[in-house]
Amino acid sequence: MTIHMQNKNQVIINATRDYLSQYLAKKNKFEGEIYLSFYLSEDNKDTQVSRNVRFNNLLKSVELTLKSQLNSKLAAIYMEQFQKINLSEVIKSSKMSVGVFISENFAGFIYIPFPVFENVIVARSLHLKPILSWLKTGDHFYLITLSSKLCRLIKGDSFSLTEIKSISPLITPDDKNKMSDKKNKQKFMNLVEEQFYHFVKNDNCPIIMGGTEELLSHYKKINRDPDVLQERIIGNLDRSDFDDLHNECVDIIKTLRSNKDQLILAHYQELKHYGKVIEELNEITIAAIQGRIRHLLIASDCYLWGSLDKVTGKITSHINKNLAVPEDDILDDLAEIVIARGGAVTLLKHTEMPSDNEAIALIK
Repeated sequence: MTIHMQNKNQVIINATRDYLSQYLAKKNKFEGEIYLSFYLSEDNKDTQVSRNVRFNNLLKSVELTLKSQLNSKLAAIYMEQFQKINLSEVIKSSKMSVGVFISENFAGFIYIPFPVFENVIVARSLHLKPILSWLKTGDHFYLITLSSKLCRLIKGDSFSLTEIKSISPLITPDDKNKMSDKKNKQKFMNLVEEQFYHFVKNDNCPIIMGGTEELLSHYKKINRDPDVLQERIIGNLDRSDFDDLHNECVDIIKTLRSNKDQLILAHYQELKHYGKVIEELNEITIAAIQGRIRHLLIASDCYLWGSLDKVTGKITSHINKNLAVPEDDILDDLAEIVIARGGAVTLLKHTEMPSDNEAIALIK
């Protein structure tokens, strides 16, 4: 049976992704427009307050923030847009983090497959810092399930699994014990590798393997794709619940993202030795405008309110956010500039940053 599993909110999730893509391409960013960005994180071991309590506090913050920063007529428009989304049901239907994005003409949300820093922000630009690198790089992966009866190539993301191809061994009733033979298993795995490789060879998506130890061992010897991950799903997956299977895949991708963060921190130490690190914010913004930043590290739980001139790199900062005027997070705008010029962005908690700065640039 062909696998095609999608989140029940897939239509609005897709619409929100398209909206954010258009925004990042500057097609949907109009001068003077105001945006509301809302983030609720998944629960984790560091969370002391339940998700429901945090959610209700954020809802109160939405109303207070809109009323304090916008005139009453405009605040009412944004509240009306916000209320179009039944967030209570959205929260109940997934344990993932949630991002909600509102303008005068749009209301949408997406699930985010990792913890985010919770906040409500009204500003003259969308606040995408928590998810910017994820939006740009995508979260697609392949899942290959190996079985003596059926092997599947499945493409997935944070919200769905879709079967690309399946292969069964050609076994006649007289050959029902054929697949117990080691040579025939190897022959079947060769066929699977040859056909699946055709789909994945030009794609850089991570590949998750699942199946019994024996078949995984066979496949490992002949696999040609360097994107196959070390972490695997062990067991007979023929009758696996696909929601559970999807959750296992998402957890593996989370671990992969965390490992990449550790590699970047190690790279920071190496480049600093060669003078390829900038830690002064004013110098970082100028380097960003010039397209000289290879990788930007920013603190996800820090905000620098003010404005960043996207031509000169000059910043006008404020110690505290002026609640009467929607202002932008300079770190958010800085991250957008770096990605627009081909650089990468990694988010860390401020306590995880390798120095006491809110932003660090690894330069070309």
